[in-house]
Amino acid sequence: MRTVLLQLEGVFVLPTFIRSAVRPYADARRAAWLAQHGGEGRSAVEIEVALWSEALSGALTTAPQRDVVRNLRRWRQAGDRVVLLGEPDAALTALLLTRTTHNDLSLLIDGVLGGPHGDPLDPAAWTRWAGDHPSLTPVLADVGWVEAARAAGLPAVLLDRGGRAPGAVASLDEV
Repeated sequence: MRTVLLQLEGVFVLPTFIRSAVRPYADARRAAWLAQHGGEGRSAVEIEVALWSEALSGALTTAPQRDVVRNLRRWRQAGDRVVLLGEPDAALTALLLTRTTHNDLSLLIDGVLGGPHGDPLDPAAWTRWAGDHPSLTPVLADVGWVEAARAAGLPAVLLDRGGRAPGAVASLDEV
């Protein structure tokens, strides 16, 4: 049994989803939210998490990439575990899984990493994650994250859906 780790942006959802849907919603609501809740004693990350949570609890839904759902099911049938790496907060990523165009996909995910769990550009973070998840196979769309995971000795897979990057796979069907 292996653990397949999927990067949220670029692998699970379109790389533009957070930038084009969640962040604009949060930015538009920031002033009103701060007026209502106050920002005193809250970190910028705490405020961002609250705004993203509001966005994902409302009308926004996530559309997973077209090969995601069938491969989540395939990996589940094979006995593999699937973990998502999302930022800025694992709880937000978990919430995002419940609000998809395919209903609740959290049932096909075994865990979520994100936020304070470590910097994906740091090989030491990958070493910690591999300790928590034996047989970890990261599938990533960010070249820097792939390099860091490989520096930690993990068999990281670069996913380039356009199929132009050397040594990359073009679909989760190849993992």
